[in-house]
Amino acid sequence: MSVDGPIPADAVTDASGRYTLQVPAGNYRLTAADYGFTGSAAQSVAVTAGATTVSNVTLKALPSAVVSGVVTDGSGHGWPLYASVAVAGMPGAPVYTNPYTGAYRLAVPRGHSYTLQVTPEETGYQATSVKVSAGSSTVRRDVSVPVDQASCTAPGYTQQVSGPTQTFDGTAAPAGWTTNGWAFDDPSQRGNHTGGSGGFAIADTGSSTSAVQDTLTSAPIGVPDVPAPTLAFNSDVGGSGIVAIGVSSDGGADWTSIWSDSSFEEPLGGPQFRTVALPSGLAGTSVMLQFTFATFGGSANQWWAIDNVAVGALTCAPVAAGLVAGTIGDATTGLPLDGASLGAGATGPQPRDPAHPHGL
Repeated sequence: MSVDGPIPADAVTDASGRYTLQVPAGNYRLTAADYGFTGSAAQSVAVTAGATTVSNVTLKALPSAVVSGVVTDGSGHGWPLYASVAVAGMPGAPVYTNPYTGAYRLAVPRGHSYTLQVTPEETGYQATSVKVSAGSSTVRRDVSVPVDQASCTAPGYTQQVSGPTQTFDGTAAPAGWTTNGWAFDDPSQRGNHTGGSGGFAIADTGSSTSAVQDTLTSAPIGVPDVPAPTLAFNSDVGGSGIVAIGVSSDGGADWTSIWSDSSFEEPLGGPQFRTVALPSGLAGTSVMLQFTFATFGGSANQWWAIDNVAVGALTCAPVAAGLVAGTIGDATTGLPLDGASLGAGATGPQPRDPAHPHGL
């Protein structure tokens, strides 16, 4: 709302369409405008000192188009996503998809093109923008949202490396691999706790308290010609030994350290899937890897076990999974509960979504 007169002034209506302007007495011209409506013709208003002047304005809605569709996972699972859908440049709150079906519906003035900004409520997905042309009264626009490949925290996904992979399912070193102290037959019967399955490689002090430095050196490995090639492996560390990995691009003459840990500031016990970036310039070449486990002695039962050593492109891949969604409520009052724990998730408040403000 705007008035033009002795003292110009502006106001914004509340949710009920009411407005209030405080101006000196005098004659004014009042106009109103809102997104999606034709502007009102100016009307004359005489404001009297010490009194309240009432002036109502009616706006005519522009022809509208209903845009609807379904927001889904776009990286392999295809399941529906709970997300907010906003129109870039349009005032007002976004609409929300149905958390169980991913369906949304919103109205926009007809005859224009818009950008829909889709923001999933589930972590691990990328915010996505799509174009839509509202040239008719109904428009269908489904949106497929990709996961964030870098973080790979979306439910139902795990990081993998696509490239040459070495398992350790035999009872001896694989062909071309050499070892000093590593075993492949689980001498202390610890079992595979790396996150892999079947056999594994392990440097294991057993009951010995002597200092050791065990090394496992790979055969030459062809590095795929991909951007940012990565080493990945399953791992399980027990005790307080030093773990380190080196890489050589000249057949083992020179080695470069690419990962080590002797501080144990982060947990190293398995199962763990670890990734280590290879130095730049190694894509499309042949390298050798060396895994070193060292102890200072004095403590028994120290080990480092590895499995599924792979080199290649790091991807965020779907795994067999399904989503569970619903609401949790108080059995006595029936009111929804926020902060209730359910497996890896928890219910939480969503005050922006009037359809599901609590307990989802």
